Amino acid sequence: MTKGSRKAEVAERRQVKHHIKYMYKIMDEIKLIAKDIHKSGVEWTEDNIEDVASEFTELKIADMEKFLLLGNLQMLKDEK
Repeated sequence: MTKGSRKAEVAERRQVKHHIKYMYKIMDEIKLIAKDIHKSGVEWTEDNIEDVASEFTELKIADMEKFLLLGNLQMLKDEK
């Protein structure tokens, strides 16, 4: 392995590590938002979840975040 290709491989691994850390950070924040929404007793649906979540966080709720939030809320709802 040449020195240049090794540097590129290390840089790529470092970038992947940062992406994974960022994803876990978002997942943790989504869990906290779901707990807050559940505790507040606000009625939520798939259609209004973005508006409801915006009351609890500054995080932009895109498709993936919406999917994770709905899943966490459904799990909390089923635990009752």
